[in-house]
Amino acid sequence: MRVFLGIMLPEALWGAVAALQAELGCGRPVAGEALHLTLLFLGDLELPELERLHEDISALPVAPFEVVLAGLDVIESGDRGRVLALKLRPSPALEALQAKLAQAARRAGWRWSGGGFGRM
Repeated sequence: MRVFLGIMLPEALWGAVAALQAELGCGRPVAGEALHLTLLFLGDLELPELERLHEDISALPVAPFEVVLAGLDVIESGDRGRVLALKLRPSPALEALQAKLAQAARRAGWRWSGGGFGRM
C-alpha cells in the first residue's frame, strides 16, 4: 500500500481553504477532513515494514507547533498533472518532527533513493 506520514490541517483553517477553492474555481476541491500536510512520502510498503515503522514513530516525542498558511504553490505531479498546494510559514518544530520521522523510517529499513521518494 502507498504510505505517507502527515498531519491533518487544523479544522480552524478548513473554512479559509474552502473559500479559496471556491474563489479559484479550478481543479477538484478537497474536503476539509481530507486536507493534510505530507511530512514524508514512503511509497509502497508491506504490512511488516509498516508495523516496524508504526512501533518506532509511536514513541516519538512531538513538540507543539503552529500551522500558518503562507500562500499557494504548484507542484508537478508526474502523470497526474499539476497539484495546487498550500504553502505554510516555516516552523522549526514542524521541521524537527519531519526529521525525526525520516530518521525513524530509516531505522525501519526505508532508504532514500535520491531525486524522488525513498523505498523501504
